[in-house]
Amino acid sequence: MPQENILNEAQFDLFHHYENKYEHILENNIGQKRIEIYNNYKAEAIKPKTILYETFHGKSLTDNPYAIFKNLIINKKFSDYQHIWVINDDEPYEEYKKIKNVKFVSVNSNEYLYCLATSKYLINNTSFPPYFLKRKEQVYLNTWHGTPLKTLGKDMKGPLEQLKNLQRNFIQADYILSPNKFTTEKLTSSHNLVGIYNGEVLETGYPRIDLITETKEKEILTKLENYIKLDKNKKIALYAPTWRGNVGEEKDIKKEIKDIIKNMKDSLDESYQLVLKVHPLLYKFFKNDSELGDIFIPDFIDMCEILSIVDLLITDYSSVFFDFYVKNKPIILYTYDKEDYLRERGTYLDFNELGCHIANNQKELNQLIGDPDALEGCSIKKFIEWQDGSSTEKVIDVLFNGKTNVNYAKKIDNKKENILVFIDEFNDKDIENKIAFVNSMSKKDSNIIVLTKSNLKYEEEEALKKLKNIKLFFRFGKLNVNKKLWIDYMLSMKQENPHLSEKNLEQVSLNEINRLLGYIDINKIYNLSSDKFWKNILGNFPIFKELKHQYLNKDDIELIKEDDFFFNKIENKNFNHFISFEASALTISNENKDIQFIYYQDKEWTSKNTIKSRDNRYFIPILTNAINDQFIMIYQKILDERFILVDAENKSFKDIMNFYDALTQGILSREERIIIVNVDYIHLEMLNQEMKEKDLVFPKLKEKADFYQLIQKAEYYFVLDDLKNAYSKIAYLTENGINVKVCDESFINEKTKLGIEYIPNWEVFLPFFNKYELPSSRNIIKGLNERVGKLDV
Repeated sequence: MPQENILNEAQFDLFHHYENKYEHILENNIGQKRIEIYNNYKAEAIKPKTILYETFHGKSLTDNPYAIFKNLIINKKFSDYQHIWVINDDEPYEEYKKIKNVKFVSVNSNEYLYCLATSKYLINNTSFPPYFLKRKEQVYLNTWHGTPLKTLGKDMKGPLEQLKNLQRNFIQADYILSPNKFTTEKLTSSHNLVGIYNGEVLETGYPRIDLITETKEKEILTKLENYIKLDKNKKIALYAPTWRGNVGEEKDIKKEIKDIIKNMKDSLDESYQLVLKVHPLLYKFFKNDSELGDIFIPDFIDMCEILSIVDLLITDYSSVFFDFYVKNKPIILYTYDKEDYLRERGTYLDFNELGCHIANNQKELNQLIGDPDALEGCSIKKFIEWQDGSSTEKVIDVLFNGKTNVNYAKKIDNKKENILVFIDEFNDKDIENKIAFVNSMSKKDSNIIVLTKSNLKYEEEEALKKLKNIKLFFRFGKLNVNKKLWIDYMLSMKQENPHLSEKNLEQVSLNEINRLLGYIDINKIYNLSSDKFWKNILGNFPIFKELKHQYLNKDDIELIKEDDFFFNKIENKNFNHFISFEASALTISNENKDIQFIYYQDKEWTSKNTIKSRDNRYFIPILTNAINDQFIMIYQKILDERFILVDAENKSFKDIMNFYDALTQGILSREERIIIVNVDYIHLEMLNQEMKEKDLVFPKLKEKADFYQLIQKAEYYFVLDDLKNAYSKIAYLTENGINVKVCDESFINEKTKLGIEYIPNWEVFLPFFNKYELPSSRNIIKGLNERVGKLDV
C-alpha cells in the first residue's frame, strides 16, 4: 500500500512538504544529490568480476593498486574480469584505453558512484569519500601507501580529527595491507583500530616494491623520456621531498625546493643527473612550473618503477626510502628543517636508527652528493624482510583465489565487549561529569568506542583529551539515505507516523553507524547527548533495548515530571536505562518502575578513601578544607524494603547508640531495617561493629537530593539533632512535604513557625510509636498529624 494511503490528512500534507523539500535540496546541494544517486545504485546487484581501483583520490594510476592491476591484467585466469580505474585525467594512459576490459571513471561522477556501489572488489591506497558505505557483499582492500616515518592518525600534531576519513575507511576494510610488522603496529594503533577492527591485516610486503625489482629498464626509460631529459651515460640521482602542514592544509614549499635543486645541480657529481618527483600532496604546486620541466617527473608515473633505475635517492621524511632498501644503494636524508618539521608533525623513529646518510644542512649535503660512489648502500632487513618478489601474488591469492588460514593474515580484534559512547555538548555544565563517567567504565573487559562530532573548537578538543583509554571516532558527512528514508526520518522527528517509521529508522541508524564505524559488533550504547538526532540514531540501532542508555539533562528531568508520555516519545522509547547527573533524577525511579536510572557523580575520588556500606553502596568523599567530612552517595539499587531513617548529624557515638538501642531492644524492637545517616566519619567503623547486620550506617551527605530521596522511601524519619542546628534542613524538608518530628526542649518557640510537631522527649514518644503503629512518612502529612493529635503525649 502506498505510504500516502495510510497517513491522515495532516500527515499527508507533512509528507508532501518533506518530499518537496528534499527535491529542493537535490537541486541545490550536489553532495546530497551524489548520496541519492549512490544509494539508488546500491539497490542493484553486485558485479562479481569487477574491480574498482583508486590511488590518491584519482590523481594517478600508481602505487600498490597499480602493482596488483598490472599483475592481473596479464594473468589469463582473470581475463574475464572488468578493471575500473578512478582517474581524474586519463590522458596519460592511452596504452590501457585500448584494452577492452579496462575502463576509466572520474571521482564523484555518476559512473564512479555506480562502480563504487556495484563493484565486487574495491582497492584503494588512501580513502573513499565520506558518503562511502561498503556493502557486506563487497570486498575492500586498503593498501595504504608506505612504512611510516612520519607520525600518523592520532599521533600527528594538529587537529584531533584529521584522521577521520582514513580511520573510517580502515574500519570498513576487509583487508589492510602492511609491508612489515612496524607498519602494522603504527597504522592500527594510530587510527584506534587495535582491539575492534574485525578484518585482517595482510602482512605480505608491498606489491609496489615488487615493481622495483621486476620493472624492465627499457620500459621505465621509455615512459620517462616522454616527459624529462635523460642522459643514458649518467647515473640517476632522485630527489623526492615530502609534504609539510596538515591534511587539507598542505604548505606550498615550491620556492625552497627550487632553491635546493639549484644547489644540488651545482654540487652533484658530474657522473650523476638529478631528477625530481614530489609527494602527491605537493604535486599541485609544481605541475605547471616550466622551469622544472626537464627534470620534473609527473605524478602519474609510478614511484617504484622509477626507483628500479635510481642509483642515489635523496629525500627528507618521505617513506619512499623504506621501499628503496631492497636496492641496497645509497640514501641521503636531507633534514634541513628537522626542528620545524618535528615540531609540526613528528616522526616514529630517530634518524640515527634508519641506516641512511644524514645531511642536516647544505654544507653536509654538498659533501655527500659530491662523491656518491663513496657512499655505502643502505638497507635494514626488518623493514623489507617480506619483500621476496611474491607480495603481489600473496595478495591475489587471498583476495581473488579465496586462500585462507595463511600465516601472513593477522587478526587484531581482542573479542572484548564493544561499548559505543556518543558525547557532545561540550559547553554543557555536565561535560566534566560525562568525561568522568566514561573514564570510570571498565577497560579491562571492554573496548570503549567514543563517537563525537567534527569541526571541533580548541576547548572541545581539550575536553576530549581528558578521556582515557578510549577509541575516538568522528561523525562527519551527511546521512547516507535516499529520498524515502530521509522523508521517513523527518516524519519521525516530528512524531508523525512512528509505527510505519520504525523499520526504516532502524535502517537509517544502521547506515549511519556502519558508515562511521564499519560492521563492528556493538554490545552496549551510551548516548551522552540531548540532541534528538542522536537519540533517534542510537535509539533505533538494532540491539536490545536493555543495552541502550540515554543521558538526561536538567531540562529533561523537569519535562519528565510534567509530561506523562516522555518515555513513550519516539526518541526516548527505545532506551531502557537513563543516566543523569542531577540528583533530583532519583525521585523519578519510584514513579517509573520499568525505567532504571543510573545516578552518577564524580569528584576526583579514589578507592582508597571511598566508603562502601554493607549493601555495596558507595559514598564518594567531598573535600572540604582538606577534610573528608561530606559524601555523595552512588545509587546502585533502590531500597524497596521497609526501613527507618535516623538523622544523627552532630551527635556523639554514645548518643547514637542510646537511640539505636531504644529502637531495637526490649519492647521497642522493630522489624524494619534501620539506616542511620549523617554520621561523623570517625564513628562509622565503631557503629558498623555494634549495629545488627541488617542495619546500615551512612556518612554525612552533601546533596540535599540524596537525603530527600532516603526520606521519601523511609517508613519513619527521626532527627536527633537540636532544632537550632538542624533548622535549615528541617525547613527544606517541610517545604518539600515531609512532616518532621523533632525532640528539642530548648527551641520550642520555632515549632509554630516551621509547622512541625514538638516531641518532649524520645523516651515518652517511642513507646507510643511502637504500640500504636503510627503512619509512616509515606502518608505522614495527614495521618501522623491526626493520630498524634489524639494521643495524650
